[in-house]
Amino acid sequence: MDYSKYCREFRQKRKECLAKANYQCERCGVKHRSFAFNRNHEIYIVYLAACHLFKEQKMEKDAFLVCLCMRCHYFLDHPRNF
Repeated sequence: MDYSKYCREFRQKRKECLAKANYQCERCGVKHRSFAFNRNHEIYIVYLAACHLFKEQKMEKDAFLVCLCMRCHYFLDHPRNF
């Protein structure tokens, strides 16, 4: 991951975000480093990310972060309009 796009304290803030969420996705509840199956029934490991709710805050050290799995992070970045 290229951390140059984020504030200097982001690595520490990421660790704090994951710990605060008890290493679970705050949207779906899946646990960090657990096993899951994709659409092809192949197994993979779930990794959690500290996600910026507001993209313009990436360089701010006090940005609001949420702990999300990659699937939920995708839905945050690509909302559907119904």
